[in-house]
Amino acid sequence: GEGRWQANEKADGEILIIPKGAVGKTGPDPEPLSGEEMQQQLQAEFGAELLRSHYEAPYLICLVLTAPLARQDEARVRHALREAVDFMHDVERGFNSFVDRLKLETVEPRHTLVMLIFESDDDFEKYASKTMGGEGLSARIVSGFYSGRTNRLYVRMSECLSYEVPLHEAIHQQVFNRGIFNRLSAVPTWFNEGIATAFEAERGRISTGPFRVHSKYVWRAQSAGQFDWGEVVKNDRAFHGDIFAATAYTHAWCMHWLLVNEYPDQYAEYVKLLGTKPTLGRSSQEERNREFEQAFGKPIEAMQVEFPAAIRK
Repeated sequence: GEGRWQANEKADGEILIIPKGAVGKTGPDPEPLSGEEMQQQLQAEFGAELLRSHYEAPYLICLVLTAPLARQDEARVRHALREAVDFMHDVERGFNSFVDRLKLETVEPRHTLVMLIFESDDDFEKYASKTMGGEGLSARIVSGFYSGRTNRLYVRMSECLSYEVPLHEAIHQQVFNRGIFNRLSAVPTWFNEGIATAFEAERGRISTGPFRVHSKYVWRAQSAGQFDWGEVVKNDRAFHGDIFAATAYTHAWCMHWLLVNEYPDQYAEYVKLLGTKPTLGRSSQEERNREFEQAFGKPIEAMQVEFPAAIRK
């Protein structure tokens, strides 16, 4: 880590951030928990009666129940969990296809990749508030999220009908577990959210990824409020407020779509540069702006002018 803080990774993948002065002797990294050990840990956390799970490496899908499950419902829940695991493998294949096309190198996940599905919206919102620690959007308007600190994906059960939100969040999990970026690093929010929105499901189906035009965002872009892309590159403020976040996400999709389709070689180099940013590192607005212009050879404001003609074409 940088500055006064140090990041310590636990065996279950959670990152603890502690003052450097509080660190005593250091030793080797802990051996990651196996899928079965992770299941046992989550059963201890939520209670065996209120947790149902299915593990198929590297994915562990868990349903957090509101009450003990009736016997006649067990088969239905097992089927739903298997479907969720299949979905995660589909996400992996789509993500790998994208990075292969750009010739980006990946690694196998070090930790079991956990998705927690909450049957109760109240339980989800309580857990989201605790996990997010008051940062980002309000828990009441969040449908799902990936935590770079815990490395877990959290979703409402109602979102598992179309899997649109789980797909967005699962891409975050892929990006930070397959060697593209370091968790809790200074990757700009516009890029992190841009790549995730590019993979969202459309009409209940997983799209082929960032090279496609996503009709939802094209439609939204026509009515979205005017954002200065230069400000979006330099800071993340627009993504952290409930009012302007939807517009910010729309512009993030627009920016990402333009870069990956019109500047693929520069895009790949920019991803590699962002991948060198360390956990708990910080980047100033000037540094973020300079890195972007060095990678793409022009300021983002010039690309904003290019976008309307490019998307029409």
